[in-house]
Amino acid sequence: MSSEISNPEVEKKKARRKLVQLVEAHPESAAQKAKLIVEDFHTNIAGRLGGRAKAMVVTDGRQQALNVYQAICRYVDDKGLANCRPLVAFSGSLTDEESGHELTESKINGFPEGRLPERLAYTKADDTDAAAGNQEEYRILVVADKYQTGFDQPLLCAMYVDKPLTGVAAVQTLSRLNRTHLLKSQDDVRIVDFVNAAEDIQASFKPWYEITLTEQPDANLLYSKQQEVMTFQVLDVSEMEAFMRVLGSAGPNRMPNAAEKKLHAELLRLPGREAVAVDIGDADLSHYRLEFTGHHDVSLSLAGEQVVRGHAADGGGYVEPEVVRLADVINDLNERFGLNLGTSDQILLYPAWSRTPGCSRSR
Repeated sequence: MSSEISNPEVEKKKARRKLVQLVEAHPESAAQKAKLIVEDFHTNIAGRLGGRAKAMVVTDGRQQALNVYQAICRYVDDKGLANCRPLVAFSGSLTDEESGHELTESKINGFPEGRLPERLAYTKADDTDAAAGNQEEYRILVVADKYQTGFDQPLLCAMYVDKPLTGVAAVQTLSRLNRTHLLKSQDDVRIVDFVNAAEDIQASFKPWYEITLTEQPDANLLYSKQQEVMTFQVLDVSEMEAFMRVLGSAGPNRMPNAAEKKLHAELLRLPGREAVAVDIGDADLSHYRLEFTGHHDVSLSLAGEQVVRGHAADGGGYVEPEVVRLADVINDLNERFGLNLGTSDQILLYPAWSRTPGCSRSR
């Protein structure tokens, strides 16, 4: 990573996240990850469960999901890998940063989003008319904040994680692979993680491995906090009650549900500290390489009952941000992730990708 800027002072955490986002948004990042995902799936997963195995790619946002999905499409089309066709899943719509197109999940996939579980579940191995019907078989699902909880697909054997996961979110997401199938064994399950340290994932699972206990909550916590908030004299009970009477008298369907929720949030939002933007100037990605760090054992041993903390009054307060020079943040990232990059890893040309919404489909 390089920059020609004047080295201003920045909030360390915000600058680091913005620089990481810059790297993740680069076409080379998506291209290398897509290559690894498709090759790993094709070599190690696609033939499992009698050729029925599926995979999920977990991304950190809608644009990243689109970038990785399209990179997978390009690689699959280029290599002619019919058994690695992807789908993408995200909520709402987004404007693609490169093409400017307004895109939705259903527009990209070519069918209503409610049909995605059914289309992903289809396998040619179980279709006696597969040759005649020529139905598309999808093997890889790229998601952004969707299908990470409550999704029951026993054919999922692999997960490629490109999103920070901690605590319950890590347990819920990775547990998508726990669904049983007659042909599925522990050896069929595989996780490739681009982001999280193995020890952090292990720590997330530990409280839930055996018997989990929660602390007894304070029944008066909400009332105590209400009294504390009201002492600031920002909210007035009579005004809030008057507003609710007027809103209630308007009757049902007075406004769209989303608009009502937004209005409610605006009315109850308390003044806070003004957000400070971080300018990383013209920082750019000069070298990039994915490197395999090895196999990691995150199995747990018996350790007795684990206590999970419930709601408490001593929630997180304001922490003064650490301010450093931007060059220090860049140097720290380069030292941590540089991996002795050389000229072979230099990005010399930005490919002029054709940003079509979805993959080519068989006819």
